[in-house]
Amino acid sequence: RRWREAPFLVLVKPTKMVAASGKMEGDEGKLVEQWFDGLERGVNFDSWGQVIEAVEEYEKLAKQIRASLDDDKLKFTEPQARFLNRTMIISTLRAKAATDLTGAEDGVALEDVRSVAASLKL
Repeated sequence: RRWREAPFLVLVKPTKMVAASGKMEGDEGKLVEQWFDGLERGVNFDSWGQVIEAVEEYEKLAKQIRASLDDDKLKFTEPQARFLNRTMIISTLRAKAATDLTGAEDGVALEDVRSVAASLKL
């Protein structure tokens, strides 16, 4: 089953990670910039065929997002938290898909991760 078929993972149209009142600032904004950079590194490694490095970046990103969402000091809006949770799940699924040597259709494609990265960019 493709990840797009799961309703909780649907990314309608990439939307920027921007608060309703304007650009995200403070610690949250810095974290999102770091996550964007990490996701971009993962995508670049992935597109160059450097699977091990890509998987490390995807897994590191998922771990960092999970820790930040659990941190009470950071104030993400509900839509931002949902998007970040989806980003975390997509990163984890892409890490698994990148290491799958069976050629199965399941999983997250590299192009899907690129669209998520574009959405994270501030």
